[in-house]
Amino acid sequence: MSRLTDLLAQAKAADAQMGADLEREVRAILEKTRFGLQFERHRPEAVELPQRRVRKGDKVRILPARGTTAKGDPALWVVKRIVKNGKSKLAELEPVEAVDARTHARTHARTHARTHARTHARTHARTHARTHARTH
Repeated sequence: MSRLTDLLAQAKAADAQMGADLEREVRAILEKTRFGLQFERHRPEAVELPQRRVRKGDKVRILPARGTTAKGDPALWVVKRIVKNGKSKLAELEPVEAVDARTHARTHARTHARTHARTHARTHARTHARTHARTH
């Protein structure tokens, strides 16, 4: 900070207006900048919300029976669908890893298809241009 303060003082000495403008801008930046411990902002993969109703697509954990001290299943599951069973509802679950693998495969397939389409279009355009140039 002292180096920045020295440079601002030199700028003010050379050109008072420019020095004042620079100082105002630097002050605005410093007010927005956090100092001290820095933590990255992120979205957690899972947050436990025990009172929220489960919906299709939610990531869930299987809890032990109420009133027991047993540990629950630490694995994450994705709710595929919810089936009504009389008055109760039952969730069909799938391991998160399976869903993530399918998502990765779909993304890879879409990227490959786009790349192939672009390459094909470029090749076709070049071939067409060469053929057109030879015939004219």
